[in-house]
Amino acid sequence: RDDLGLIAAGWYVAELVDRFTAERVPSAPLFDLLETSLRRLDAGVPPAVVCRWFDLHLLDRSGFRPELRECAQCRAVLLEETNAWSPEAGGAICARCAATLPFVDPLTVRALKSLRYLLASELAIASQLRVDAALARELDRHLRAFLRFILDRDIATARLLDELRELPRPHAVS
Repeated sequence: RDDLGLIAAGWYVAELVDRFTAERVPSAPLFDLLETSLRRLDAGVPPAVVCRWFDLHLLDRSGFRPELRECAQCRAVLLEETNAWSPEAGGAICARCAATLPFVDPLTVRALKSLRYLLASELAIASQLRVDAALARELDRHLRAFLRFILDRDIATARLLDELRELPRPHAVS
Protein backbone atom coordinates (compact mmCIF):
# COMPACT_ATOMS: atom_id res chain seq x y z
CA ARG A 1 0.00 0.00 0.00
CA ASP A 2 2.79 2.45 0.91
CA ASP A 3 4.67 1.76 -2.31
CA LEU A 4 1.48 2.36 -4.28
CA GLY A 5 1.03 5.67 -2.46
CA LEU A 6 4.54 6.76 -3.40
CA ILE A 7 4.04 5.69 -7.01
CA ALA A 8 0.72 7.54 -7.19
CA ALA A 9 2.31 10.68 -5.70
CA GLY A 10 5.06 10.46 -8.32
CA TRP A 11 2.46 10.13 -11.07
CA TYR A 12 0.57 13.08 -9.61
CA VAL A 13 3.53 15.47 -9.76
CA ALA A 14 4.47 14.19 -13.22
CA GLU A 15 0.91 14.72 -14.47
CA LEU A 16 0.90 18.30 -13.21
CA VAL A 17 4.22 19.08 -14.91
CA ASP A 18 2.74 17.67 -18.10
CA ARG A 19 -0.41 19.81 -17.74
CA PHE A 20 1.58 23.00 -17.05
CA THR A 21 4.10 22.63 -19.89
CA ALA A 22 3.68 23.21 -23.58
CA GLU A 23 5.26 20.95 -26.17
CA ARG A 24 8.71 22.00 -27.32
CA VAL A 25 8.90 24.81 -24.77
CA PRO A 26 11.82 24.63 -22.32
CA SER A 27 10.52 24.16 -18.79
CA ALA A 28 13.65 23.60 -16.70
CA PRO A 29 12.21 25.19 -13.51
CA LEU A 30 9.23 22.82 -13.54
CA PHE A 31 11.40 19.79 -14.21
CA ASP A 32 13.68 20.86 -11.34
CA LEU A 33 10.60 20.88 -9.09
CA LEU A 34 9.65 17.44 -10.39
CA GLU A 35 13.13 16.05 -9.70
CA THR A 36 13.25 17.55 -6.20
CA SER A 37 9.82 16.15 -5.39
CA LEU A 38 10.60 12.66 -6.68
CA ARG A 39 13.87 12.58 -4.73
CA ARG A 40 12.13 13.59 -1.49
CA LEU A 41 9.40 10.99 -2.03
CA ASP A 42 12.15 8.40 -2.51
CA ALA A 43 13.79 9.63 0.71
CA GLY A 44 10.60 8.92 2.65
CA VAL A 45 9.06 12.37 3.00
CA PRO A 46 5.28 11.94 3.38
CA PRO A 47 3.49 12.28 0.03
CA ALA A 48 0.96 14.72 1.54
CA VAL A 49 3.78 17.19 2.28
CA VAL A 50 5.63 16.66 -0.99
CA CYS A 51 2.51 17.00 -3.15
CA ARG A 52 1.24 20.16 -1.43
CA TRP A 53 4.73 21.74 -1.55
CA PHE A 54 4.91 20.81 -5.21
CA ASP A 55 1.44 22.25 -5.93
CA LEU A 56 2.35 25.62 -4.44
CA HIS A 57 5.76 25.88 -6.07
CA LEU A 58 4.41 24.76 -9.44
CA LEU A 59 1.70 27.41 -9.27
CA ASP A 60 4.26 30.03 -8.21
CA ARG A 61 6.73 29.22 -10.99
CA SER A 62 3.92 29.12 -13.54
CA GLY A 63 2.65 32.59 -12.64
CA PHE A 64 -0.40 31.44 -10.67
CA ARG A 65 0.83 31.97 -7.10
CA PRO A 66 -2.19 31.96 -4.77
CA GLU A 67 -2.61 34.96 -2.48
CA LEU A 68 -1.79 33.95 1.10
CA ARG A 69 -0.94 37.23 2.87
CA GLU A 70 -3.67 39.65 1.78
CA CYS A 71 -7.29 39.14 0.90
CA ALA A 72 -7.42 38.28 -2.80
CA GLN A 73 -10.63 40.31 -3.01
CA CYS A 74 -10.10 43.56 -1.04
CA ARG A 75 -6.30 43.40 -0.42
CA ALA A 76 -6.65 43.75 3.38
CA VAL A 77 -4.03 41.89 5.42
CA LEU A 78 -5.45 38.52 6.45
CA LEU A 79 -6.10 38.29 10.19
CA GLU A 80 -5.33 35.24 12.29
CA GLU A 81 -8.87 33.89 12.13
CA THR A 82 -10.79 31.50 9.95
CA ASN A 83 -10.77 33.08 6.52
CA ALA A 84 -11.90 31.49 3.26
CA TRP A 85 -10.47 30.01 0.08
CA SER A 86 -11.62 31.05 -3.36
CA PRO A 87 -9.78 29.87 -6.47
CA GLU A 88 -11.84 32.31 -8.53
CA ALA A 89 -10.63 35.25 -6.40
CA GLY A 90 -7.03 34.03 -6.48
CA GLY A 91 -6.53 32.36 -3.11
CA ALA A 92 -7.26 33.34 0.49
CA ILE A 93 -9.96 35.89 1.20
CA CYS A 94 -10.84 37.61 4.45
CA ALA A 95 -13.86 36.64 6.52
CA ARG A 96 -15.59 39.93 5.64
CA CYS A 97 -15.31 39.38 1.87
CA ALA A 98 -16.18 35.69 2.28
CA ALA A 99 -19.56 36.71 3.67
CA THR A 100 -20.34 38.45 0.36
CA LEU A 101 -19.33 35.61 -1.98
CA PRO A 102 -21.56 32.63 -2.79
CA PHE A 103 -19.04 29.78 -3.13
CA VAL A 104 -16.13 29.87 -0.73
CA ASP A 105 -14.51 27.18 1.39
CA PRO A 106 -13.47 27.94 5.00
CA LEU A 107 -9.69 28.26 5.44
CA THR A 108 -8.47 27.52 8.94
CA VAL A 109 -5.64 29.46 10.54
CA ARG A 110 -3.58 26.26 10.68
CA ALA A 111 -4.08 25.59 6.97
CA LEU A 112 -3.20 29.17 6.01
CA LYS A 113 -0.02 29.06 8.09
CA SER A 114 0.87 25.69 6.56
CA LEU A 115 0.35 26.99 3.02
CA ARG A 116 2.57 30.00 3.77
CA TYR A 117 5.25 27.78 5.30
CA LEU A 118 5.23 25.35 2.38
CA LEU A 119 5.47 28.16 -0.17
CA ALA A 120 8.26 29.99 1.69
CA SER A 121 10.40 26.90 2.34
CA GLU A 122 12.66 24.63 0.37
CA LEU A 123 11.33 21.07 0.37
CA ALA A 124 14.12 19.84 2.66
CA ILE A 125 12.85 22.26 5.33
CA ALA A 126 9.14 21.96 4.47
CA SER A 127 9.38 18.19 4.87
CA GLN A 128 9.56 18.75 8.65
CA LEU A 129 5.98 20.04 8.67
CA ARG A 130 3.69 17.77 10.65
CA VAL A 131 0.50 17.17 8.70
CA ASP A 132 -2.27 15.15 10.33
CA ALA A 133 -5.13 13.65 8.34
CA ALA A 134 -7.49 16.61 8.84
CA LEU A 135 -4.90 19.18 7.77
CA ALA A 136 -3.86 17.01 4.81
CA ARG A 137 -7.49 16.85 3.62
CA GLU A 138 -7.96 20.61 3.96
CA LEU A 139 -4.73 21.52 2.14
CA ASP A 140 -5.50 18.97 -0.55
CA ARG A 141 -9.05 20.29 -1.02
CA HIS A 142 -7.94 23.91 -1.34
CA LEU A 143 -5.02 23.32 -3.67
CA ARG A 144 -6.90 20.84 -5.83
CA ALA A 145 -9.71 23.36 -6.27
CA PHE A 146 -7.16 26.01 -7.23
CA LEU A 147 -5.45 23.70 -9.74
CA ARG A 148 -8.82 22.61 -11.16
CA PHE A 149 -9.76 26.26 -11.66
CA ILE A 150 -6.46 27.06 -13.42
CA LEU A 151 -6.44 23.92 -15.58
CA ASP A 152 -10.21 23.84 -16.14
CA ARG A 153 -10.11 20.08 -15.56
CA ASP A 154 -9.62 17.51 -12.83
CA ILE A 155 -6.27 15.92 -12.12
CA ALA A 156 -6.66 12.26 -13.04
CA THR A 157 -4.10 10.88 -10.58
CA ALA A 158 -5.73 12.77 -7.69
CA ARG A 159 -8.56 10.22 -7.76
CA LEU A 160 -6.02 7.41 -7.38
CA LEU A 161 -4.47 9.17 -4.39
CA ASP A 162 -7.95 9.47 -2.84
CA GLU A 163 -8.66 5.78 -3.35
CA LEU A 164 -5.33 4.74 -1.85
CA ARG A 165 -5.88 7.00 1.16
CA GLU A 166 -9.18 5.19 1.85
CA LEU A 167 -7.63 1.72 1.84
CA PRO A 168 -7.26 0.19 5.29
CA ARG A 169 -3.73 0.07 6.68
CA PRO A 170 -2.34 -3.46 7.03
CA HIS A 171 -1.95 -4.67 10.61
CA ALA A 172 1.44 -5.78 11.86
CA VAL A 173 1.73 -9.51 12.48
CA SER A 174 3.21 -10.32 15.87
